[in-house]
This record gives sequence, structure tokens and C-alpha cells, in this order.
Amino acid sequence: MKHEQDEVKALQKEFQLLKLALADATLECDVLESLLEVANEYYGVDMSMLKKLRISAILHCSENKKQSINRLCTCFGISRNGYYKLQHKELKKTMEKQIIVDIVVKERRQQPRIGGRKLYLLYSDSR
Repeated sequence: MKHEQDEVKALQKEFQLLKLALADATLECDVLESLLEVANEYYGVDMSMLKKLRISAILHCSENKKQSINRLCTCFGISRNGYYKLQHKELKKTMEKQIIVDIVVKERRQQPRIGGRKLYLLYSDSR
């Protein structure tokens, strides 16, 4: 009987600690959301840019904090499939940019004085 009472007290104490931890986590989440809203208000941070950063944040958390992609996607409000689709889109964009940079560097080695406008016209016609 006494063992059961001790166990109930221990569980009640653990429950109180978990309630406090949940309240702290909720407060931290609210503070971060407020910070983002203030950044948008005062500094003109584009909210669409913040949405694009979700992928980087998920990748950072999965690598450094050892969290699962599925759990992180749920926290950010996107599906796992959506995460991989956005990641693929960003990778494709990065690769396209790198190809353009390589072409420009190669052309500028051959013609160091060629300008940006001329390069644009030269390669926009060839597409």
C-alpha cells in the first residue's frame, strides 16, 4: 500500500515537471514567433524568404540535433514529401546558377573585357 502511494507521488511530481517543461517550450515557441513578426514589421524581413529557410532549418536540425526529418517537417508544418520536393527544387536552382557562373567565368577568360549585358545577350540568343 505504501509502495503504491510513493509511486503515485513520484508520478504526480513527474507530471508537474512535464507540465512546467511544456509551458517553457510553449513560451519559447511564442517568443520566437513574436521575434519573426517583429523582424517583419521593423526590418521588412520578407515572410516568403523565411518560408524558404525552412528547408535549411530542417536540414540543420537533422544533422546537428539528430532529429528525424519526419518530426521536423511536422514542426514546420510541411509534409515530408513537400520537404524533399522543395529540397530538390533548391538543389536544381543551385546547380543552374553554378552552370551560369561557370559559363561566364569561361567566357571572361577568353574575353576579359566583355560586359554583363553583352554576355546576357550572347547567351540568351543561344538558348
